[in-house]
Amino acid sequence: MDGRPSRPRRWRRQAWALAAAIAALASGPPQTVERPQDARELARVFVERAEAALEAGRAADAVSLLEQAEREAPDWAELKVNLAAARSSAGDHAGAAAAARAALALDPTLDGARFNLGLALLKSGDAPGAAVALAPYADAPAPPAVHAALGLAWMQMERAADAAPVLQRSIDAGLRDPDTLLAAGRAWLQVGDPDRAAPVLTLLQAHARESVHTRLLAGDVADAREDWTRAADEYRAALELDSGSVEAQYSLGLALYKLRNYEEAAAALERALSLAAGHVPALHFLGLLELDRGNAARGADLLVRAAALAPDRADIARDLGRARLDLGDVDGALGILRRVISLDQEDPSAWFLLGRALKASGDGEGAREAFARSTELNQRLRERLERRVSGAKKPGGG
Repeated sequence: MDGRPSRPRRWRRQAWALAAAIAALASGPPQTVERPQDARELARVFVERAEAALEAGRAADAVSLLEQAEREAPDWAELKVNLAAARSSAGDHAGAAAAARAALALDPTLDGARFNLGLALLKSGDAPGAAVALAPYADAPAPPAVHAALGLAWMQMERAADAAPVLQRSIDAGLRDPDTLLAAGRAWLQVGDPDRAAPVLTLLQAHARESVHTRLLAGDVADAREDWTRAADEYRAALELDSGSVEAQYSLGLALYKLRNYEEAAAALERALSLAAGHVPALHFLGLLELDRGNAARGADLLVRAAALAPDRADIARDLGRARLDLGDVDGALGILRRVISLDQEDPSAWFLLGRALKASGDGEGAREAFARSTELNQRLRERLERRVSGAKKPGGG
């Protein structure tokens, strides 16, 4: 136990735009179906005028014209697909979704309607709805923007393992939207594969090098590779771009913590908390830092605040149990650590701390059992890591 934490999953949220890619997919010229019906012939007059409006960048006018066309030919499913695209381009995502659903009600086989439905739902903030609409295309041919939108929806739902390959598929198809690249890099990091994140980062740097988010991802990739000096440099560069970035301050503090530069780490984490007093990760790791520096009372106060904000976080509760032990509150530590074990029975550190608490309470037998369980779990962890490293080697490699 060296006291250095691993990076927790980032949970910051942002509106995944995909603006250029979605516009390219959703605002193309209206389709024309060669069917000699009088209603459709009349509707085509409005469709052609709508196409001209779209080409001139007048999305609102195009919507009005397509709505007139729809009144002339209400059963024309393909027309509703184009109406959905035009409404989406005009910013009416609810209307776009309604038009796409109406098209699917007439013809459930229309991929374009499903594409537009998923994109409209994503842009309106309904990530689960977008994922349901687009999930059938995860392993099927579709425009790159559709795969990107599905991956972005899954990232918002914290399904990085599902998101990473589908985002990568859109990138391999040539999509270079910065939001997609950023999400793919984060997804690969969250599933523990920095080697897949690195080339995505390179692409992002080619398109948006001087971006706070690019610098943060670069720091995260370095952090995952345990190059904490490089990570700290990237986070400092992010702060040069935005001194008010809570994430950059926190990440810098964490990198410095891992470098055991406790004074500078504490200063960075304090700055993060001055910007966002309820930032749970900063509270957590500043609490740990204070414990490592022998300031158990200060550490306990910070961990109490973090635990109150995130009561289901077993790792924070575990470290609060450690703080109680450091303060000599054995009964308090036992209560906390037993609850931690009930939440996560596979945490070797929790079992080790429980062993310490039991030993301090005079329960020698219970302490030996807890230490044995901690040793067993640590051994399992080492074996899993060894298998992962071995499996990564080429056959016949040294």
